[in-house]
Amino acid sequence: MRTLLFELRRTERGVRPLKTQQKISGRLTSDDVTQDRLDIRSYIDTARKHSQNAMDVLHQLMLGNPWRPAARAFSP
Repeated sequence: MRTLLFELRRTERGVRPLKTQQKISGRLTSDDVTQDRLDIRSYIDTARKHSQNAMDVLHQLMLGNPWRPAARAFSP
């Protein structure tokens, strides 16, 4: 249970600044735009967790070569 709460808090950290900005400035009122920014933020956060440089990963994405984390081995 404790691990789950930690994971939820860590996940919320990436969303919190965007939601706060939306409330304060009135910007990002479109759900589509907000979701796009959250998707990009999630992509960058995941890349950083895997020791990847955010700018390099985004550059490769724009070139049509998206970075993907290595698949985890499945153990039954």
